[in-house]
Amino acid sequence: MPNSNHSDGLAFLRLGAAPCLEVFAGDEPARSRRIVLQDEVEVRLVLRGDVDVGSDGASHAAGAAMLMLLPARRLHATTAGAQGHSFIAFHLDQDALARLGPGSLAARGFACVDAPGELVALGLETQSLLAAGAISMPARLESLSRMLGDLVAAIDAEAPRVSASGPATRVASIERALSYLREHFMREISLQDLAAAAGLSKFHFVRLFAAVVGSTPHRYQLLLRISQARHLLRQGDEIADVAQRTGFFDQSHFTACFREVVGVTPGRYQSHPVNGPAAAPGTARPPLRGMSTGRTESLRRVS
Repeated sequence: MPNSNHSDGLAFLRLGAAPCLEVFAGDEPARSRRIVLQDEVEVRLVLRGDVDVGSDGASHAAGAAMLMLLPARRLHATTAGAQGHSFIAFHLDQDALARLGPGSLAARGFACVDAPGELVALGLETQSLLAAGAISMPARLESLSRMLGDLVAAIDAEAPRVSASGPATRVASIERALSYLREHFMREISLQDLAAAAGLSKFHFVRLFAAVVGSTPHRYQLLLRISQARHLLRQGDEIADVAQRTGFFDQSHFTACFREVVGVTPGRYQSHPVNGPAAAPGTARPPLRGMSTGRTESLRRVS
């Protein structure tokens, strides 16, 4: 089902293009539901309220002052609680994760741990600054990198605490259909094509896919297209070209779908300035600010 009750009210900041490190912060309304599939690992700090995350057939609950790790390339369905929830989230691509050093978040599954009170206070302050557009100053950008380093350290310091309603489910026929979708998502795919890839009748396939994956095949394909669109937009491709290349009917349709899934419009996502110069091709890039090249250090927080 589509994401519900969400408006383009998220604060968004890109700290780097290569590696890609993005920050989203904002509020999700009560009972709003968001289904996402992204190439980046997400580190999310819940600041107020509570949220339920469904992934791989399991359900995980997180309340205020809890820190979640959402693995890359997995379908996640987040549902805000009765009071909604406020959050700040960092998205890190593979290059950004590599700079965290051995034993980084890349190899970990879903995690949910308590966050130190100082981090929650910093998160609330940072969310307010992002919403006000007052965090472009170098000192504040540095504080975001330090905050990310402390969030990662908090996850590394504790064993994951998972509250699951059921085990992750792997079904060979559905895995075949998913592989087919990932290979051909840029073109039109019929239910009959996917059912044939799975080796099932169309009726049985649709029911089993929804039960195992937590989404319809059409929705899953849409999420794959949006993920590719994000990559192309970061490269600087024209929005109209991105819409056409990722299989959307027109730019208007693409914009509506992108905003619903990502939380911001394609124009806002692409036009946001990248803070900090990119290294020249073939040269070594410095480590992510606020983090060592090996084990993450706990660094001074900015008040």
